[in-house]
Amino acid sequence: ENVRVTAAGSAVRDHVVTASHAAPGVVVPAFPLVDQDGKSLTLRDFAGRVLVITFVYTRCPLPDFCPLMVKHLESVRRKASEDHLGDRVALLGVTLDPDYDTPAVLRAYGESMLEKADRFDQWTLATGTAAQVEAVARFFGVAARAEGGVVTHTLATAVIGHDSRIMRIFPSNSWRPDDLLAEVRRGVERAADR
Repeated sequence: ENVRVTAAGSAVRDHVVTASHAAPGVVVPAFPLVDQDGKSLTLRDFAGRVLVITFVYTRCPLPDFCPLMVKHLESVRRKASEDHLGDRVALLGVTLDPDYDTPAVLRAYGESMLEKADRFDQWTLATGTAAQVEAVARFFGVAARAEGGVVTHTLATAVIGHDSRIMRIFPSNSWRPDDLLAEVRRGVERAADR
């Protein structure tokens, strides 16, 4: 309440404070994960590019959930490439089923779901230990429960700026690719202004 700007922030940010949950302006913690090639990564490895992160799992049977998120993000990737923004945008799908979705399973899923031969230039599919995946999902407000090979979960897709700060979170599966692409463009423009 009654928040007001009293001065411009310093360009030097040695001690960046992160919140315990995602919200616009919050710096994303350096959550450790593993990509589809078995290589370690953190969410900070994407700094310098606009990152779009969503949560999926490879065995999802519902076409309006995980497959729709991947389809929408593929549309965003394609349009960003057409606009010559492709090298400034990264897409990250974090599995909610780390026990099943090993790096090899994620690679095969990506090869079947993503369009281009160089699909992993912009896309990363990630897993980790159950605790690592849960920490990332919890931070972004995604709840998941696995039962008998089916993961019941909520949805969230976040756009993270070049500075690792959250720009916007799209809840549910009701967002449109053009709305998310507009946010990505804004992030690319903001990065160019720096």
